[in-house]
Amino acid sequence: MVLCLLPVLPPELRPIIQIEGGKLMSSDINELYRRVIYRNNTLTDLLTTSRSTPGELVMCQEKLVQEAVDTLLDNGIRGQPMRDGHNKVYKSFSDVIEGKEGRFRETLLGKRVDYSGRSVIVVGPSLSLHRCGLPREIAIELFQTFVIRGLIRQHLASNIGVAKSQIREKKPIVWEILQEVMQGHPVLLNRAPTLHRLGIQSFQPILVEGRTICLHPLVCKGFNADFDGDQMAVHVPLSLEAQAEARLLMFSHMNLLSPAIGDPISVPTQDMLIGLYVLTSGTRRGICANRYNPCNRKNYQNERIYETNYKYMKEPFFCNSYDAIGAYRQKRINLDSPLWLRWQLDQRVIASKEVPIEVHYESFDHFGMAYTSHILDQVKTLGFQQATATSISLGIDDLLTIPSKGWLVQDAEQQSLILEKHHHYGNVHAVEKLRQSIEIWYATSEYLRQEMNPNFRMTDPFNPVHMMSFSGARGNASQVHQLVGMRGLMSDPQGQMIDLPIQSNLREGLSLTEYIISCYGARKGVVDTAVRTSDAGYLTRRLVEVVQHIVVRRTDCGTIRGISVPDVSPFEIKILGLDLSIDS
Repeated sequence: MVLCLLPVLPPELRPIIQIEGGKLMSSDINELYRRVIYRNNTLTDLLTTSRSTPGELVMCQEKLVQEAVDTLLDNGIRGQPMRDGHNKVYKSFSDVIEGKEGRFRETLLGKRVDYSGRSVIVVGPSLSLHRCGLPREIAIELFQTFVIRGLIRQHLASNIGVAKSQIREKKPIVWEILQEVMQGHPVLLNRAPTLHRLGIQSFQPILVEGRTICLHPLVCKGFNADFDGDQMAVHVPLSLEAQAEARLLMFSHMNLLSPAIGDPISVPTQDMLIGLYVLTSGTRRGICANRYNPCNRKNYQNERIYETNYKYMKEPFFCNSYDAIGAYRQKRINLDSPLWLRWQLDQRVIASKEVPIEVHYESFDHFGMAYTSHILDQVKTLGFQQATATSISLGIDDLLTIPSKGWLVQDAEQQSLILEKHHHYGNVHAVEKLRQSIEIWYATSEYLRQEMNPNFRMTDPFNPVHMMSFSGARGNASQVHQLVGMRGLMSDPQGQMIDLPIQSNLREGLSLTEYIISCYGARKGVVDTAVRTSDAGYLTRRLVEVVQHIVVRRTDCGTIRGISVPDVSPFEIKILGLDLSIDS
C-alpha cells in the first residue's frame, strides 16, 4: 500500500499550550509532523533545484522521509522507537488511537457526560423500592440549573448570578426549591460493569445527609452491588422524552423480573431472609419460647416475668394467635403492646430462596407489578425487624461437630487400608484402587453431610450457623459441612482428584499437609475469577463495537407472532457422511 496523502489531525487534537514563564508545551504529534515536513522539503529541494544530485543521496533522503512517516503513524514499528531530548518515547497516531485510553474506546464505551455524579453506596433499609437517597452536595450540583430557574420564577433572585450566590450560601429556601424540583424528576443509577438491562435503573431521589448514595437492599441483585465500598454513578435525564422513558420503563419497581430467565430478581436475601425464616419457623411453642424469652430457655416453664421486672421493650413475634394468648396468660407480655402475628393462609416456612420466589410469582400474577413492589417493601421491613429482634451472632461454640464423625472416619480408614493391601498383593490395579478410594471417602463425606441437619435440629434448631445456611441467608450446606463435618476430597492444579482426603474440618483445624492440599482449589478459584472478569468485559466491548453502526428507525409494530427462523440445512444433508453404508 502506497500513501499519496498524509492525514492531518485537527489542531484541537494536537494542542500547543503556554505554561508559566512563557514556555510552550506541544503535543508529540506536532514534532513528528514537523520532522516529516522538514525531510520532505529537503527531498523536494534535492529533486527540483539541483539536477546533478547523486542518486544515492536522493535514495537516502527518501528513506529518511519514509522513516519519518512510519514514526508518525506508528512509533516503534521499525524496532527502536524515536525519543525526545528527555529520553521519552514520542506518542504517534497508533498510541492516540489504540488502547483503553484511545480515541475510539474512550468515546464509544466510556463517554463523559454532564449532569452526572459518582459516590459510594450504602444501604437504605427505610427506603421504598422506587426511591434512592442522594446526598445534598450531589443533588444541588445536579439540579443546579433547575433550582436557578425556580429561584428566578418565584422572584427570589433577579438574575442567574444572584441565584448562584444564594446556592453557594446554602440558604434554606434553596433546599425547599430543590425538594420541589426533585419531586417529579427521576434519576438514573448505574453500576459498572453494566452487563445487562438491570445494571442501570431509574429512581425517585430524596435528600439524605452525608456524602453517600443510599440504595434499596432489594435492587442490589440486579446491580450485582454490595456495600463493601462499591461506587455508583447517578445521571439526570433532561428531556421530557428521557424522563418519560425513565419513569415508564426503567423505574426499579417496573423491573422486578430478570430479563434473561423471567424469574423474580428483587427477592429478600441475607438479613431479611433469616428474619422471615425465624418468623415462619413454626415450633410447638412459637418463636416467643425460643428467642423472645428473656430468661434461660431451659428453665423458662417454671419462671414468671412480672411487669415490674420486665425490661425487654422490643416487639414480640408469634407464629399464631394461640402463642400470643399463651404468653399473655403466663404474664409474659402485655396485650397493650404491639404484636406481630403470622397470617394463617400460607403455612410454608421461608427456609430457602425458592419460597420467596414462589410468593413473588403468586403476588405478581394476582396483584400486578405496582402492588407487588408494595408487598416487597413490607416483607423487607418485616424481615429486618425480626432479624434485629432475633439478634443473631456467630461464635466458635455454635459450630457443633457431628458425634458420629469419629467412627465413620475410622471405618473409612480401615477400608482404605484393606484396599491398600489388595493393591500391594497385586489384586487391584492402581487406577481401580484410586477409584475405589475416592468412592470410599466420598461416601463418608456425604453421610456426614446428611447427618449435619438432624444433628443441628436435635441439639439446637435455632443455632445461628444452621439458620444462616438452611434459610439460604448466607452460605450453603457444603460450606457448613466443611465447618463442622470434614473438608473431604480436593483436586490438584490439573483438576485430578487427590485420593488423600482432608479428614479435619475448619472447627478442629487443619494439619500442615491438609492445609497445603486445600490451597490448590483456593488459588485456582482466585485465578478463575480474574480471568472470567476480563472475558466478560472483552465480550461487552465486542458486542458494542459490532452494533455501533445500527440505527433503529422503525417503530415497534406490537406483533406477538414472532419470527420463525428455519433450519440452516435440512436433516438429510446433516446426516450425509455419517453412515457410509447408506451413502453408498
